[in-house]
Parts: sequence; C-alpha cells; structure tokens
Amino acid sequence: MPDGDAKFGDVYWVSKEATEHPARVGKPARPMACMAERRDDTVWSGLPRVTSDAKPEDQPSRAMPDIHATRLSDAGWWTARYIHPVHKDVTGQSGMCEYLGKLPTDEVKVAREVYRGRLYDS
Repeated sequence: MPDGDAKFGDVYWVSKEATEHPARVGKPARPMACMAERRDDTVWSGLPRVTSDAKPEDQPSRAMPDIHATRLSDAGWWTARYIHPVHKDVTGQSGMCEYLGKLPTDEVKVAREVYRGRLYDS
C-alpha cells in the first residue's frame, strides 16, 4: 500500500475529512482517483466517481468489483465538478483514505480525459 504516496491512476476510498474542503465532498466518503501527484505539495488531486446525479459533462465509469467488491461494484461517472485536494499525511490510512487499487487502463483513460477537460481546478 502506498502510504502517503498516491500515484497517478491509483483509486482510494476518501473520507471527506481527508480533504482540504470537507463540506464540498457531500457524502461521508467516496472513491477518488489520483490525477495529479503534486510532488512538492501536501496534497494530491482526487477526481471523484459518483453513482448518482450525473451531468452531461460527466463520463461513464464501469463497475469494478475486481478492485473492490462493494465500493466499486456499481457503475458510475467520473466528474470534474468536485475535484478535491486530498491530504498526503492520511493517504493510505484505513478510515480516512483507504487504498483500493490501480485503475484499469480503460478507466484511467476516461478519468484522465475528464480531468484534462475541466474548466478549473477546485
């Protein structure tokens, strides 16, 4: 497990308390993919995956029970509406920012396009 060292394409189950702006996360926790490692910073950029309230600019994400049987078992969408700075000091910690695994190549491609197509970084 990459304690504190999220890599591009890693996916985590991120508690809202693990982010710089907890109120913006909405749910108590959600899956987020690392899209920017920010080597010289105290945070990395997490692209969230939602399973409801999809908007036209969101991109589909298939179910990935092979990565996690319950937390990624449903299809959803990658969304740039809520990109979150995630604290490195809790990355990899159970209950805060639990490492789920590496996204498959097809999902990394979709998430990357959503992240690159954002209007601004939150």
